[in-house]
Amino acid sequence: MRSAVRAIRAMAAWAFLFSNLSAADCRTLPLPGGFKEDGMWSALYAAGNGMVYIGAQAHGAEAHFYQYNPKEGAIRHLADMSELAGEKAKGIRIQAKIHTRFVEDKDGLIYFGTGNQGSGPWNIDPRSWSGGHWWLYNPARDEVRDLGLVAPGNSDLYGLAYDAVRHRLYGTAFNGHFYIFDIQTRTTVDAGRVNDWDVCRTIVTDHEGNCYGSFERHLLFKYDAAANRLIDLPITLPHDPFQWPGDPVRPKLDRKDIWRVAQWSPRDQVIYGVEGGASFLFRFNPRQGRYGEIRELAQLTPLHLAGRHDLGYATLSMTLSNDNLIYYAPGSAAFDYSGSEGTVEDMASYLISFNPADGQRRDFGKLVDEKNRLRVLGTNAAACGPDGTLYFFGAVEEKDPNAAAGKMKGKLPFALRLIIVEPAKLRIEK
Repeated sequence: MRSAVRAIRAMAAWAFLFSNLSAADCRTLPLPGGFKEDGMWSALYAAGNGMVYIGAQAHGAEAHFYQYNPKEGAIRHLADMSELAGEKAKGIRIQAKIHTRFVEDKDGLIYFGTGNQGSGPWNIDPRSWSGGHWWLYNPARDEVRDLGLVAPGNSDLYGLAYDAVRHRLYGTAFNGHFYIFDIQTRTTVDAGRVNDWDVCRTIVTDHEGNCYGSFERHLLFKYDAAANRLIDLPITLPHDPFQWPGDPVRPKLDRKDIWRVAQWSPRDQVIYGVEGGASFLFRFNPRQGRYGEIRELAQLTPLHLAGRHDLGYATLSMTLSNDNLIYYAPGSAAFDYSGSEGTVEDMASYLISFNPADGQRRDFGKLVDEKNRLRVLGTNAAACGPDGTLYFFGAVEEKDPNAAAGKMKGKLPFALRLIIVEPAKLRIEK
């Protein structure tokens, strides 16, 4: 009797949730293989061939590389990055993370980078870590190839961009340095330091092959490809000067003081991005004036959190659609998978669009997989496919305890899932 009452109450609670929740409906797919990865940042890309590429990791274990085929509706495991690097069973720190976005060249080849950045096991000597690697995936051959070490030591790659003019890669590493990789000769050049504290997560190239990134506090740098030099630009990102630091113990070492995510718009010939603290959307035009011009466009927090000074670290979940709309999935709290803490409210991921042509913002509510009755708790990557389908990736609530990768805030069981949104089916939040 009591179990029946509990079941009725549970059903009533779900009915209440879905009848009162304005939701951005989505489909979600779990990762195959049973590796139970518990983190993913940036590593999502929808390629020109229609395939979607994913990088995920379990702290203390290896990074894994996946491919989603929209026609088949299935995710396929492509590679164990530690195994490909020849690090298995050697008692050393391994290629444990794919933190970079994937980039694609004119021939459809996919590039990315790996790192470790303190990933255990903790009884393995951290000095055994050799450094991050450059990688190539050839879809025609279905082959992942190791392009070699970035540099000895803490060269874990985070930011990655492709210079289509010179056919080379740019990368920002955990040691704060900016690296240039010539794909044809497979040589790496250390161009110098660009960050003092925290590495820039997202770097962007323009149509001329120049590369841009952000450094503390709220500033921009440029790698001038023609002059072969790094330049600190006298430009400040829009930001909230009263935003609480992400780490109150070390307020000067704040990851919220740089841009969080950015993307080049071929149509507008500008960079759109979201800064890390208050989730301000900005437009940076590198061709305007001597150093470029930056403008604030909107605050892309959920509407009920706008103007607060205690917001969580902005997410990496921004993408440009094929019709040049900006889609962003902010969180309602400080989201970092199992490490989520200091939150504003319950964990949830929202969906917002912004049209830079007319300044129109649309709010679609919380991301919810209504078919499976699963809430999206947080995301940290976004991409748009050739057919206009939107993809996000992150933590989705998991009802099966055996399938959960961890617990958010020690309470909410979650697993990593690919989140699929069809823009034509979205409805505006009332």
